[in-house]
Order: sequence, then C-alpha cells, then structure tokens
Amino acid sequence: MHFAILSSTDVTHQGEALPMPPIRRRALCALLAAGRHGLSAEALTEALWGDDDVEAHESSLKSVLSHLRRTLPDRIPPSTAGRYRIILAPGDALDVDQFRAKAAEGAAAAASGDYATVVNALNDALALWGEPPLADLPDHPSLRGFGDELLDERRTARLALLDAWLHLGEYQEVIREGRRDLAEDPLSEAVHALVMTALYRAGRRAEALQQYAAAASVLEKETGSAPGAALRRLRDQIAADEVGQADSRGAPRVVPAQLPRDVPYFTGREQEIEELVAVLSTPDALPMVAVSGPGGVGKSALAARVAHHVREAFPDGQLFTSLAAMSASPRTVSDVLAELLGSLGVPLETMPRADRERTTLLRSLLAGRRMLLVVDDVAGDHQVQPLLPGAPGCGVIVTSRVHLAEGITRRVHLTPLDLGEGLRLLAQIIGAERVQAEPDAAAALVQACDGFPLAIHLAGARLTSQPHWTLAYFADHLGHGIKARAGEHVSASEIIAAASYELLSDDAQKAFRALSMASNDFPAWVVSLLLGCDEAEEQVEVLVSNSLITPAGVDAYQQPRYRQHDLIRSYAAARLAEQPAERAEVRDRLLGGALEIAALANTHLQPDPHHPPAPPLADLGYASPRVRALVEVDPTAGLAMETSNVLEATRIACREGDALRAFQLALQINSHLFWARYLRDAEDMWRSVMRVCENAGEQVAAAESRLRVAALITRRPGGPERAIPMLDESITVFDELGDLSGLSRALGARAFAAWTFAVDNPQSPARRWMLEQAGEDCERGLPAARAAGDRYGEMACLRGLGMAMAAVGHAAEGISLCEEALAIARRIADYDGQLTYYTYTLRLLILVHLGIGEYERVLELLEEGRPIMAAYKHAAGDAAWAEIEGDALTGLGRHREAAERYAEAVRLYEGDAAPHHGERCQTKYGDAIARAGQLSV
Repeated sequence: MHFAILSSTDVTHQGEALPMPPIRRRALCALLAAGRHGLSAEALTEALWGDDDVEAHESSLKSVLSHLRRTLPDRIPPSTAGRYRIILAPGDALDVDQFRAKAAEGAAAAASGDYATVVNALNDALALWGEPPLADLPDHPSLRGFGDELLDERRTARLALLDAWLHLGEYQEVIREGRRDLAEDPLSEAVHALVMTALYRAGRRAEALQQYAAAASVLEKETGSAPGAALRRLRDQIAADEVGQADSRGAPRVVPAQLPRDVPYFTGREQEIEELVAVLSTPDALPMVAVSGPGGVGKSALAARVAHHVREAFPDGQLFTSLAAMSASPRTVSDVLAELLGSLGVPLETMPRADRERTTLLRSLLAGRRMLLVVDDVAGDHQVQPLLPGAPGCGVIVTSRVHLAEGITRRVHLTPLDLGEGLRLLAQIIGAERVQAEPDAAAALVQACDGFPLAIHLAGARLTSQPHWTLAYFADHLGHGIKARAGEHVSASEIIAAASYELLSDDAQKAFRALSMASNDFPAWVVSLLLGCDEAEEQVEVLVSNSLITPAGVDAYQQPRYRQHDLIRSYAAARLAEQPAERAEVRDRLLGGALEIAALANTHLQPDPHHPPAPPLADLGYASPRVRALVEVDPTAGLAMETSNVLEATRIACREGDALRAFQLALQINSHLFWARYLRDAEDMWRSVMRVCENAGEQVAAAESRLRVAALITRRPGGPERAIPMLDESITVFDELGDLSGLSRALGARAFAAWTFAVDNPQSPARRWMLEQAGEDCERGLPAARAAGDRYGEMACLRGLGMAMAAVGHAAEGISLCEEALAIARRIADYDGQLTYYTYTLRLLILVHLGIGEYERVLELLEEGRPIMAAYKHAAGDAAWAEIEGDALTGLGRHREAAERYAEAVRLYEGDAAPHHGERCQTKYGDAIARAGQLSV
C-alpha cells in the first residue's frame, strides 16, 4: 500500500485508491504523523473532535478505528497502554519517507556540486506535495511539531532548489519561482537574496536593487526591523558590481598520477597501440577504449603502455584501479568507487554510502577535467558504467576478458603473439644470444607458451634464474608438464607457473602456496608471518626471480611490498587447497598475526570513548620479534598502513565462520577506526561480525556487535530512531543471559540515543517521553553496572541520567550526576592513562551547562579540558570544542569572538565523517558575523 499525507490523505493499493471519508482520513493522518509512539485515546479524540472527552466519543472512535482496521488489515494493532498506532507492513510506502529520501539525495548532490542532480531530486521531492499541504493533519499540540518540521523541510528544499538553479545559470527559473515563494512568505530574506542575485546575473541590476527595496519595505512594515546584515551586504555588492559567481562546493582538486609502471619487456601490438593512442588523443570528446582477450594475453600491459603514451594529453591526472574480477577475491564496484573518490581528495570517512551517490560524486569531480581513467580486469558492462565520467574531456581505458559494448568508442581484442613476436619477447628477457644459440628450442618454448606474454615472462624468468640451463632442457621439461595436464581446463600461464612451481625448493613452494591467502598488496614480513619463521627474504627473492610475485614499491616502514597476478594466485590457492592441514595453519597464522599486530598497536592508542577499551592480548606467537618491533616504531602509522589488511583479515574470519576471531579482530581495530574517522568501515565491519556471531550462536558477541553498530548509527542525522530498535535487541539478549555489564552499557547507549533524539527534535511531541525513557534506562542500568563492577557502564548510565534530568528541567541534579560520572572518568585517567573517557564526559557536562545558559561555567570547563584535547591532535574533537566555545560566547553576546571560534570549527570539521557538523557551524558563523555587524552599527 502507498500512504500519502503531504497533500490530502489517501491510500492506494495496487494502483487503486481506497475509499475513505474525511473523519477516517484525519484519523489515519494523525496516526501516521504520530509514528511508532502513537497517540493516546484522549489525544486522538481531541484531534478528531476538538475535545478530550473519551467517553462522549468512545463509540465514534471505535467505529473509526474499526473501519480503518478493515481497510488496512494488520496495520493498526489493538491499543497498548491506552495508545493507538499504525505499523506499516513491509513493502508499504509513505510519501513523507519518499520526500525525505529525495531531499537527502539532493543535499548529497549539492555537497558534491552536482546541481543538475539536485534539481532532479528536489523536483521529485516537491512534486509529492499538494495544496493545501498536510490538508488532513489535525491541529493538535501532539501533532503540531510534526507538521511544522515537515513544512520547514519543504521550505528548505525549495531554497535548495532555487540555489541549484542559480548555480546552473537558470536565472529565470529562480526569479519566477522565487517570487512565487515570496508571495507566500514575503519575510524570507533567503529567498529575497536568491532572487536579487538571479536578477543581477541576468543583467537586470536595477530590478535587483528594486527587489531589495521591496524586501526592506515589507520587513519594516511587518517586523519593524531593517533587513539583516547578509541582505544589506548583497545590496551593497550589487550596487558596486562586485557580486561573484557561485563557488564550487566539490572536493579539493587533486592531481593523481597512478599509472602502473610501463612493463620493461614488451613487443608487438604496434597497430593496436597506434589505433588506441589516436582515439584517446581526440580533444573535446569522451573516448572510451576497451581491451579484451583471455587471461595472460597482455591486456594490462597494453593498457599501461597506451596510458603512458597519452598521459601528456591528460594534464589533470591519471587514475588506475582494478576490479580483480577474475581473481579469487574480486572487488566490488562500491569499493572501487570509494578508492577513486579517495584518490580525488574525498576522505573515506565522508564517502557517500550508496553506490549511486558515489557515482554522482565521481562524475561531478571529473567534470571539466582532462583526466585519464584506467580500469583493469572488469567482469562486464555492469561494472564499467558506474565508473565512467559523465562529460567530455576525460579518457577511459578498460580491460576485460569479455567483450564490452556499452559506450565504448573503440574495441581491441588481443590474441596470443605470433612466433616471431614471441621470440623477440623471449630474447628481451633472457638475452638474444641464448635465443640465437638454440633457435629450435626457443621456438618450441614459445609454442609451448601458446604465445601468451605472461607465460613467456614466467618461462623467461625461470631461465634467467637458471643461466646454466639450456633452452632445450627447459622446453622438454615444460613439454612433459603439458602432456601430463592434457585435457585439463588450464591456461598456458598456469602451466608455466606449474613448471616454475615444481622446480622450486620445498620452502619456496610453501611460501608460494601461503601467499595465496595474503591480500594482493602485502609487505615482505607477511611471508615470515605466514610461514612462521623470522627470515623469509630468500623465499621472496626466489618467487620474484621466477615472476611468481612482482614488486610493488615500498611502504611507510621502507619495507618492500609485493603483488601477485590473479592467474598465478589462483594456481597457488589450488595447490594450498590440496593441503587442508597446511591451509588451516596458514589461515590461523594470517588471522592470528593480524590480531596480534592490531592488538599490539592498539595498546598505544586511546580507546573509543563510547566503549570500554579492548582487552589486552598476550603474545600469541604469530608475529615475529622483528615484525613486532616494526609495529612499535609507529603504531598509528602502522595501523593506518595495514587497516585494509586487518579489515580483510576480519572479512576472511567472517567468511570462514570463525566468529570469535572476527569479533576479537574487530575489537582491536575499532579504536583506530574511530580516531581515523573510518566510521563507515567500522559500521560495515561490525555488521559483518554481528551476522557471523549470530550464525555461530555466539549471542553475547552478537549483542555487543549490534550495540557497536547502533552507537555508530546514533551519531548520524536521523540515526537515533534507527539505533533504538537495535539496542532493544541487545538489551533483551544481555538481560536474558544475565550479562550485567553488557546490559548496563546497552541501556546507557539507548538512553544516549533517546537524549540525542530529544536534542535534535526539540519540538517533537515524543521528546518528553523519550527523555523519561532515557532516565528509566539509566536508573535500571546503574545497579547492574555496579553489581558487575563495570565502571564504564556505570559512567555511561550516570552521564545518560544526568543529561536526561537536565533536559527535563532538573539542572542541578543533572549536573551532579554528570560530575559523578566525570569523577569516575578522572580515576580511569589517573590509573590507566585513558584520557578519552575524561574528555568525552567533560564535554557532555559542558553541554548540560550550555543547555541551561551557564555560559561562563562553560568557558571555565573548556579551559580545563583544553590541554588534554590538544594532546589528542584530533580535528573532529577540536572542532566540537571550538563550536561549543562559540555557542557560549554567543550566549554572552560576544559575537565577534564567537564568529572566530565558529570559523575555526568549520575549518576543523572539513572532511569530517558527518558533513552536517561543518554546515551547522557555517550557519552559526554567518549569524555571528551578522550580529557583530549589527552591534557595530
């Protein structure tokens, strides 16, 4: 069913409108507006008939609800505690949710500068409204906040739409639609400003100044005040012809140079290179070329060579990525989009969550640039399309084993090298003298390789490492291997890898097999870790010399890193699978080593202030002393460098069903993800761990993981409403299992979510009820925490209870409770050196003082915590500190000083995981500047 209330209330089922008289429409609208909290019988009666005499209207109310239940089966349950509510079924839709989703899409597009998408999204959002808006919403105190909030959101969407048209140069649209909005709301200075700017940019300067005069007149008449400082400043700029064009709000311009090195040995393909270079060099176009062919035929090598030939034609940079579609661990389009956006300056913590939003942002950042994009090893068109630029100027090279069709300008299908080209390639690798000395054996060798460049490279590497071998000897050895595997569906490259593998020492073979479980970008010490020995350089050198792994630069520790071709990795994984006991040992070493390294680095980090610190782990014996010493040199840098590998180890543990190891890995990497602001990665990780723990029957670990997910969600706009049901589940599990520690922390987290909702929704009719529920949760959680001896749960419940008490008007009691929590946090800091709980609790105490207007006390407490905050060097925390100081200074009327602190907060929030923080401070900064200007006048 589809429910609509933004205009007149109606319900459609399978496209047909359900008949509903006015009184039922009003009742349905009221229940939908009340949400999951519902309405009491008194409130619903008063909303429908204007008085709360339930007895007088009891029969009528029952009749209305009875008819609604028949019309909407299973959606209006019997009253609970005297409250009525509507519960939509899966698959139902509500136009309010659709409007908000489209408005959020428009906001995300505006943040990335994609104003065409803004217009489309907001037009769709606003089309859901009718006139009069919310026609059937009863004028009742419990519903007024809902209606006012929605109308504010509608006004915000209209403003954003006008702003987007302005950025797109659609000045007539801004003028026409802006004046229509002003007819309804003539006091809106924001709309007056947009119309004035559009008039000016349309060449109608005199009309723009007349628009200001009209605004000043109506404001003076209706409010007795002159226009604000911002509108006056715009008037002055128009009068002086100093109005600039709209600024881009995209990410900072970054010039990446990511092309892989040109292969040292390359022969043939002259015609293909000339053809592709010509296509990619076409100016003012969007050339897209595709290189297809079987694995090992040289697609990636050709793409790299062509990219190096044309790089000068793309001065804004070159991007390279691989989907590893044919490997054992293919990447998702979502991950690749995140990688590309990160390369263009978008921090991971602010990455859009949805793939569609990521694609939109990528196209916005590429618009107007001359940039080359190389996408290696894709599975098909469905993976290519989300990665493509949307406007001319860029070039694209794609490689795939399949034929690509959509949007491709030129296609090249590679076949194996002919005999002459193969011999030239072999001569480049092993030297022309050896080829000339044994021409027949060289030809036999190239033919055994089927002309595949990868196979020839592998064979050449083997011969280079064995200079005393004759070509005839190796060709004969290879021929026996091919005959032995006749009829198997294997590539020539895999056969050559098999030949190289079979000639390795036992230790080198074991290293080769083990590396199939490593990530595809691993440091040298991973070999030592997987083999359980401290010195593995010899095996690494053997594998490199045989082209079974390839160098990939050095890391921050100046340790060499390596990669492995997916065909070779596939062969190595197959060999490892033949040794189940060995595979289990390698997996345990991989997971145990990742856990040990993460735990070692974690002991040097401050914990995430929302949760207890991860328990310390003893030396598990996986990481060698050398590896441990490397990590301890700079634990933060080490974790930053190996974050993706530890997260991959966590994913492997989840895939393998190793629930407790996955849970331990997540606990040890969690604090790093918090301080690095990798909040999306943290949420994805905890969701995966939650699922594997549920499947394994690890109820406590699953409940703890769910608690972590909920805590992350709570801190996002609109998050508390989604977090609370998850916390409900965790509380039930902890309670049933008698886990008092988990119970107290989950209750504290639910109280914090309720308090956050109340702060974010001050006009909501549910605000008071949510705060009362928060207090009850904390009063229940406190004795549980104390009985368990859990000071972290006790601290969380004291904070939650104090904030709830202060928010409902019991300020003194609230402050006392928060100070009690602060005393616990201070003891933790003194005994364990964990300062994060002290600064976080102090910040919440400061917010309580701020909420009751004790601004001087706020400044005193900020000064008290400033030295500790400085030690963190944490931009988001410093930004929050600066914003609070600005709020206190505003409360004291010190607007110029407040503006300075808000400006600092905007700068520090830049790139934060929650961009709405920076936007909020930008608004506060503008208000402070305006007030400071009014004072000076």
